[in-house]
Amino acid sequence: MSQVLALESVTTEEHLLEIEEKIHHVDLEQIERIESLAAQLAQLLTQYRQTAAAIAVKEEQVTALLLESPENQEKAKEQYAQEYASLNAFQQKLFLRLRGSVFKSNNKIKQLHDRNKALRISKDELSEIKEE
Repeated sequence: MSQVLALESVTTEEHLLEIEEKIHHVDLEQIERIESLAAQLAQLLTQYRQTAAAIAVKEEQVTALLLESPENQEKAKEQYAQEYASLNAFQQKLFLRLRGSVFKSNNKIKQLHDRNKALRISKDELSEIKEE
């Protein structure tokens, strides 16, 4: 009988160590996901800012062109409209990618958090069984 209890104790101990290892792995996955998100957001934000700066430069160029040569107003407006539309569309795509990255990462981190929570509950239950 005592051998059976000893085996159960070893099995429970091994199972606890296995759960702790899984918890650690899930924690690392969450950190990796957050680091990946941070790098992706930094890249997308840089592109977004560069596009905003390019739009501002285009606006300044059109203003300067209009001031120095009012007869070219139609040509300047047409050129600006095309370039602005292109830059603005690109900027909107970047914004959607930013939002998408945040939402996707949030969902993944939430799943990992829920998994971690379930593992911790299992660990607590096993610890109680071990104590008995």
